[in-house]
Amino acid sequence: MSASGYGAVNKVNKTGDTMTGPLDGTSIVTAVVTLVYAATLAIDVSLGGHFRVELTGNTAVAAPASPSDGQKITFELVQDSAGGRTVTWAAVFDFGSTSGVSNTPPVLTTSPNRRDLIGFVYSADLGKWMYAGMTSGF
Repeated sequence: MSASGYGAVNKVNKTGDTMTGPLDGTSIVTAVVTLVYAATLAIDVSLGGHFRVELTGNTAVAAPASPSDGQKITFELVQDSAGGRTVTWAAVFDFGSTSGVSNTPPVLTTSPNRRDLIGFVYSADLGKWMYAGMTSGF
């Protein structure tokens, strides 16, 4: 049986931290995408699934470009040496109903040099990034 007999998955090549190969006609990107701090963070989710930024001021996360249904992304938000930085989220991020409060983002760690991981899954039906959870205080 030829490789094509196994459908769209016929090989995966690994180069550095990025895996590429024809899997359903798309590539899998595993590298961390380092963002440069800005007052508003522009995110292109076709570049990867893990986005790291050092917060040197308060920021807003804009609606990500190029989402795919079921896509998972993680934000790694790192406080700088001053700490106390805050993040606001575009309306496309839906935090559900946490502790009986509708669509309220989690509270970030504000201690200097600490980081939080915040995950989302994209729903094309809803046109929203659904909050998947947070791990904090690293």
